[in-house]
Amino acid sequence: MDIIRAETTPPKKIRLSGRPKHNRQRFLPSEAIFTRANLFTHGGSGLKKGGAMQLSSCYLFEGLSESQINHLITIGTETHIQTGQWLFREGEVADNLFILKSGAIELLTTVDDVELPINIVRNEGECFGTSTMVSPHQYSLSARCAENAILLCMEKTALDKLLKEDHEVEHTILANLAKHFLDRLKETRQELKIHFKTIFKSIHH
Repeated sequence: MDIIRAETTPPKKIRLSGRPKHNRQRFLPSEAIFTRANLFTHGGSGLKKGGAMQLSSCYLFEGLSESQINHLITIGTETHIQTGQWLFREGEVADNLFILKSGAIELLTTVDDVELPINIVRNEGECFGTSTMVSPHQYSLSARCAENAILLCMEKTALDKLLKEDHEVEHTILANLAKHFLDRLKETRQELKIHFKTIFKSIHH
């Protein structure tokens, strides 16, 4: 279990999702518990600077000013997790938005009680858990640590409060999220076109 030592604020223990009830032996053993401390403590200017770099490279926060980015960071926490730990499960209440600082996170979906890999988040500044911002606020995928990782986390309650207080930030983030979903939809349509063309050609040859 990794522990971040805060100078003024004691660590806050958070319980991650447990291992699946089925095929438990397939997954790396984990206490499924990690500890996180507030990203901003006395003397934490270095962390603040690094956090700003991660947020500014995330598509959700494109177009935000430096002061707006710094405001967002004040609600963030830095979290260390170990390979094999589950952050959340598909269908669970989405209560955290995550931005990758280092390591890798595997995103999976469940089909007939089998976890199927969808994507691996590896690039610094990539975010996941955006279901936190979209009704009905349930994770649409599961997330498991593929390589020891450091994440910046934003709790839904704190994020909602900030967005209600700053409508410009709210509008920018939601517009970026909508554009991202539209781009993903276009990519999916293109992949389907290629798939159906391949099937069509195989039928007629």
